[in-house]
Amino acid sequence: MARDNFRSGTKRKLAERAGYICSFPGCNKQTIGPSKIFNLSILTGKASHIEAASPNGPRYNKYQKKDERMSIENGI
Repeated sequence: MARDNFRSGTKRKLAERAGYICSFPGCNKQTIGPSKIFNLSILTGKASHIEAASPNGPRYNKYQKKDERMSIENGI
C-alpha cells in the first residue's frame, strides 16, 4: 500500500518552523549545516508524521483523509 508522504514544501516549512532544530525530546541538534561544497548546505533532519503515512506505520488512522495525512498539521 502506498505512503502518503509530505510534499517537499511541507517538509521545508516543518524544518523552518522548528528553527532547523531536532524536535525529538532531549535532542535539540541542528538539522542543517554547511556542505563541503561552498554554496550548498546539508539537511540531516527528517519530517515525521504524527499519524502514520501508511497502514503499516505506528499511529495510523484509517479515518484520516489523504490530504489531512500529508498536511503540515500532521507533521513534526
